[in-house]
Amino acid sequence: MRKFYRPREETAFKSVDLTKIVEEAVSVTEPHWKQQAQASGREIELKTQFEGVCNVSGNDAELHEVLVNLIFNAVDAMTEGGTVTIKTFVEDGNVILEFSDTGVGMSEEAKEKCLDPFYTTKGVEGSGLGLATLRGTIERHLGEINVTSVEGQGTTFRITFPVAGGELEEQGSRAGNDIHAMKILAVEDEASQRELLQDLLNSDGHTVDLASDGWEALQIFSADEYDVVITDRAMPEMNGDKVAERVKERSSQTPVIMITGFGDMMDASGENSEFVDKVISKPLTREKLRATLAAIF
Repeated sequence: MRKFYRPREETAFKSVDLTKIVEEAVSVTEPHWKQQAQASGREIELKTQFEGVCNVSGNDAELHEVLVNLIFNAVDAMTEGGTVTIKTFVEDGNVILEFSDTGVGMSEEAKEKCLDPFYTTKGVEGSGLGLATLRGTIERHLGEINVTSVEGQGTTFRITFPVAGGELEEQGSRAGNDIHAMKILAVEDEASQRELLQDLLNSDGHTVDLASDGWEALQIFSADEYDVVITDRAMPEMNGDKVAERVKERSSQTPVIMITGFGDMMDASGENSEFVDKVISKPLTREKLRATLAAIF
């Protein structure tokens, strides 16, 4: 499971051209999406569209694996044949990779869960690890992934990466360094997510104490003083909303940040708790953490 969320020790990041990685993945997988598909009576067309210089900071082998995984999944989804379209372009200081297929699409449940570990619609033939691994790789590259899909019409993955190098990278570094080092209590019931949260905060110079559930968090919080509490929302026994309420009862001035997969929906519906100062939408990234901490302090 650590593979999904933690950097591999041997991983070296450098500036890589995402368009070249796409071209290589298309070429390597051609026997699968072209010859093998034709042998099974399917015609699959793969189109690419590149705009501008799309350099990202990353590991080319891992990003290559992401593209190959997406291509294989798309071929599986196009049971009657169809078209795969891969686009790369720069938008608002980010490199965007859009990967679309005209396959069978996904139900609402599948769309919401497709990036979760061990979720699969392939029965005993699927491990449910492919897209979860992909998501972990993207998060290690400080990227975000969003999925749109309609049953019978296909699926689109939109992946956003920070532009590598130059002034934008320097600005991002300064933004992280401008936040003073803090003592933070992080509450998360999933071990892999706790480790990710700890890594991201420690790398910016913060001191982090970890709790695996709400009750443990309150015991730790009562025994010490913290600049901020960061808590996941969906936890058994005591969820993040209750943790936030208890924290505010004991120290009304301590900011509470909540992490949830439904942050955008909560903001849109005005559902935010009165005891929560800021909400971060999953997937969690360094940029989101930095921006949220900067907004509070």
